[in-house]
Amino acid sequence: MKNKIDLKILIITGFACLVPIGINLFFNPFLPEQIAVHFNYNNEPDLFYPKWLVIFLIPILLLFLQIVCCIFSDLLMSKSDKKANQKLLTVCKWIIPVLSVAVTLFIDLYAVGYSLDARTVVCMILGILFIILGNYLPKSKITKYKIIPGTRGDKELKELVYKKSAKIMGYLLILLGVAFLVSLFFEPIYTICALIVFIVLFLAAAVVYPLILAKKLRGNK
Repeated sequence: MKNKIDLKILIITGFACLVPIGINLFFNPFLPEQIAVHFNYNNEPDLFYPKWLVIFLIPILLLFLQIVCCIFSDLLMSKSDKKANQKLLTVCKWIIPVLSVAVTLFIDLYAVGYSLDARTVVCMILGILFIILGNYLPKSKITKYKIIPGTRGDKELKELVYKKSAKIMGYLLILLGVAFLVSLFFEPIYTICALIVFIVLFLAAAVVYPLILAKKLRGNK
C-alpha cells in the first residue's frame, strides 16, 4: 500500500505558518521600511529586509518549506514507521510553524522599539524544543528501511543498536536544551561552546557509537 499524506496535520500546520502574516499586518502601521532579521554576536542587527518582504514573502517561503517537509516525511517513511513514531513525527511537523510565529513576534517587537535580546529568545526556543525532542527520541522505533551503521543485514541487531543509540541521543538533546537555558546566565561564548560540544557528541552518538556497539554485539553472538 502506498504511503498516504496526513492532510489534517498538513492543513493545520500550514495555516499556523500563515499566522505570522496576521501578526505582521497587525504591527504594520508601526514597522519601519527596513526591518532587522538577523543579529550578530553582540545582539546588534546586521541584516535588514524591506518591510513587504518580511510581512509576506518570508512566511510564504516557510509555508512552502513546511509543505515540502510534511509531504516528504509522509511519503518517505514507511507505514509502520509513521505508526510507531507518530508522536515524534507530530512534534517535528510543528517545529517550523512554532519557530515561525516566535521569530515573527520577536522581529516585529524589536522593530517597533522593544529592547529584546536575540540570544535569549533563540536559546529559550531551542532549549525547550531540544528537551521535548530528547524525551520523544528514545521512544521512537525503526523498520527495515532505516540504515544503522554496522548493522547491515541483521534486523535484530539493527533494532537493538538503534534503541541504545536513540536513548543516548535523547539524553544529549535534553542536556543541550538545559545547557542552552543555563548559558543565558553567562556570556554568549558559553552558548556557542555548548553547541559545539553537542555537535561533536551527537555525531559520535549517531555514527561512532553504533559502529562500536554493533561490533561488540556481533562479537558476543
